[in-house]
Amino acid sequence: MVEMTTHFNSDIDELDAFYLRGDLLRPAFGQWDACDPVCHCILDLVEAQTELQDTFDDFVDHGGSDAAIEAARKKRRAVAKKLMNALDGRES
Repeated sequence: MVEMTTHFNSDIDELDAFYLRGDLLRPAFGQWDACDPVCHCILDLVEAQTELQDTFDDFVDHGGSDAAIEAARKKRRAVAKKLMNALDGRES
């Protein structure tokens, strides 16, 4: 199991806090970010993560294949590398 990092102390459950962070951050995302290749990679990574989750759901609900899961994992890994390259190529 993946250990979640706590970003703040709260009485809110960590999973609820995760969703709350996403809801709070989403409205401000995009104004300047559209010009930043790193932000495009972040969105690609979120999309790849969503596809992986959908593949897991399909596997559980409909008996999907191990090959489909592996393909989704490879895609996520490739997008993560793209993000790391974009970060390495940027000046702070």
